[in-house]
Formats: sequence, structure tokens, C-alpha cells
Amino acid sequence: MKATAKFFFILNILILIANWGFVIYNYFSLPEIVPTHFGVSGEADGFGDKKMYFILLGIATALFVLMNYLSQNPYAPGLNIPDKMRENKDLTALFVQVLNFFCMVLFVNISYESFSVALEKQQDLSLFTPICLGLMFVVMFAFIIYANKQKTND
Repeated sequence: MKATAKFFFILNILILIANWGFVIYNYFSLPEIVPTHFGVSGEADGFGDKKMYFILLGIATALFVLMNYLSQNPYAPGLNIPDKMRENKDLTALFVQVLNFFCMVLFVNISYESFSVALEKQQDLSLFTPICLGLMFVVMFAFIIYANKQKTND
């Protein structure tokens, strides 16, 4: 489990770096006003300065740092997981790293698709975000069920 958590940690770093690289590389091709918010239907309903993408990257980076802190500290007050999962530090680290993976993928997708909308390559967001969120919740529940079964088997 430790090796898998380490794999996800490295993968998350690479995804975050790729997101920064993508935004920096494509930043100057954007118009000054870009979509900054999308409604439930996927259509842009908020617009702002293109510098807002760096705020998005800042949030992604802060979340990455926070999630890595939480993966190493299962009893941190900000980590709201079942006590049965907290007792297994390796499982907690893997759980948080997998959640971090989904978050990093979502941030990359949001950057990519909002750039595509800003550059008029697509009209609205794809279904990737809601599908990814749904998959993330399925994985969360699978981890919780696994942790509960592990405790009863001991």
C-alpha cells in the first residue's frame, strides 16, 4: 500500500507540474477576457481577466500541499474519515493520495476545457467533470467499505 501511495504522490506532482506548464505555455494565446465560471449545463456564465487562471493554479497547488499533509497525518482535524480508516495509516495515505489524484485531474481538465472555450475550440464543458466526480465518489465509498471489512476481519 505504501508503494501505491508513493506512486500516486509522484503522479500527482507530475499532473500539477503539467497543469502549470500548460497554463504558462498557452497563457499568451488567450484573449484578455476568458470564461471563469461554468453553470451546471457546462456553458460559460462568468467571465474575467485571464490572470484568473493563475488563481486556479494557486488553488490547485494549495490543495495538493494540504492533501499531502493530510495523507501523512491521519488524525489531523481537517481529515474527515471514519475512525476505522484512520487506524490504518497506510490505507489513509493511499485514500488521500487517490482523492488528490482525482482533484489534480479535475484541475487539469478545467484548465484545458476553459482554455478551449476561451479560444472558441469548443462551446461548453464536456461531461468529463461530472463523470470524474461520480467516479471519485464511487472510489471513496469503496475505500470506506474496504476499511470496514478490514477491521471486522482482524
